[in-house]
Amino acid sequence: MGLGPGEIALILVIAYVIVGPEDMGKLARTLAKALREIRKLSADLQKEAGDSLALPASVKEKEIPAAELESVLREIREAEERISKV
Repeated sequence: MGLGPGEIALILVIAYVIVGPEDMGKLARTLAKALREIRKLSADLQKEAGDSLALPASVKEKEIPAAELESVLREIREAEERISKV
């Protein structure tokens, strides 16, 4: 969901009318700083989520037999059925 040049121009005109010409620079700096902080926070959260969800190397190196995977999937399906009945 991006903004086109027309939408950006309209937002700037409205901000100019509401804020006034003398405070436009201050508003632009504040918005830029807030945007940088949001991007940094987003990147930090993505990195942290990725780190916490990553499997350890010892687990990645092991091959899990298909029969064991089927057994685990069967248990998950049974648990889902029990939960849906509640």
